[in-house]
Amino acid sequence: MTAQSTPTPSLRRRVTVAAVGLIAALLIGVGIVFDIVFGARLTDDLDDELADLFYDAPALVELGLSPQEVVDVLQEPDFRVQLIAADGARYGDPRLVPATEHAHPLPKPIPLDAGTDTPLPWGDLPSSKVTGLLPDGSLLTIQADTSGISRTRAAMRQKMIVGAIVTLAVAGLAVRFAAGRALSPLQRLTATADDITLGDRGRRLLPDRPGTELGHAAEAFDRMLDALESAEQSAKDAATVAQRAEAQGRRFLSDAAHELRTPLAGIQAVADQLVAGATTQSEASDGAPPRTRRHAELLGNETRRAARLVGDLLDIARIDAGAGLRLESIDLGRIVTDEADRAAMLAPDITVRRTGEREVSVNADPTRIAQILSNLLDNARRHTPSSGQITVHLETVDGTAWVTVSDTGPGVAEGDRERIFDRLVRLDDARDQDSGGAGLGLPIARALAEAHGGSLECLPSGAGAVFRLSLPIGRTDDQHGG
Repeated sequence: MTAQSTPTPSLRRRVTVAAVGLIAALLIGVGIVFDIVFGARLTDDLDDELADLFYDAPALVELGLSPQEVVDVLQEPDFRVQLIAADGARYGDPRLVPATEHAHPLPKPIPLDAGTDTPLPWGDLPSSKVTGLLPDGSLLTIQADTSGISRTRAAMRQKMIVGAIVTLAVAGLAVRFAAGRALSPLQRLTATADDITLGDRGRRLLPDRPGTELGHAAEAFDRMLDALESAEQSAKDAATVAQRAEAQGRRFLSDAAHELRTPLAGIQAVADQLVAGATTQSEASDGAPPRTRRHAELLGNETRRAARLVGDLLDIARIDAGAGLRLESIDLGRIVTDEADRAAMLAPDITVRRTGEREVSVNADPTRIAQILSNLLDNARRHTPSSGQITVHLETVDGTAWVTVSDTGPGVAEGDRERIFDRLVRLDDARDQDSGGAGLGLPIARALAEAHGGSLECLPSGAGAVFRLSLPIGRTDDQHGG
């Protein structure tokens, strides 16, 4: 299953942005409504003033004021007035066009009588301009200046924008501070997790209100810590038991191998004497039973195999116990040559070639290095057919000495190149037929190589098996052990 990353956005930022966004939307809505209501209110006030002026005109005419005097009384800074007398004379603002002379069709001027409450046609005429007939037959036109309303609304909008910006800034800081206080339990949870990581396994959150969202999270965190602590303790207990059992097993293996060496040595001596006696009897009488001599030889061979197995078990026990190495400056090339000559003497029907560099100085335990090469060459001899060939090659690459042992045997399958280094593993292919090994030689060789700071691996090969021993050159740390 592929692990997927969990989104972890900043909660404080999200809460702040959401709250400020909501407040901004509310301010915009309230500002729009206020602007509409405020503009309507200003317009209504202007309409009321215009109506007051318009309905005061008949009373002025009845008082006997002249057309010019009527215009002077009605004229105000926010209103323009024009009066057209019955004789056609114009008074007041000459730029004002009466409604009856407008290019668009408008309702006929309504007669205005003093004291009447006839409504102005606001639905058909602009509220800023009205026209009507006075009692003397003159035509009165009054137009209000609406630029003041526009300026007032613009100033109010500017103030509302500045106020909204200040409000949003203050609200953002307040919400961020409040969100930080609200999320402080998460910071405590993080600090507790850090303390637990550093080794304080007993720390817990212990929420005072487990019914809240953070309380649920804290309780789940505490339960997880309890489970982890229990699992950790169980793992420690199991590891302790396993280490104790492993130590007991190594001690038993070492003790058993030591105890077996003495009787095996005696059996080997008896077997050698039986073989010698059977051979002497056969030469003296020319009729010694061949079965007796064969049984003695088999007894000697099996005893040697048992002794070799006991020796391997002792090596495994020493390696597991961390037995040290006796390091010294040695000529690796000489050891390689000696082991190649030994293999050639033990297998005269196999060609053993020694190639590569002749002298390579390394710091190592000569006995253990010889043991590694002996195991590799013995393994190659067992699996190389007659008239086959074993090649031992020595070279240095980037400060490392490589000893490569290759043979012309059946080789090692790809899936077994690592498994053959497991203890007591014997392959089922041709390399295991009549090998006589117990499956400990290669694991011992690899363990000794790693103890020297090197490695031993089985390389892929098209034909035969190829093993490469790598040892560092110039290692100077001396290790001494028994």
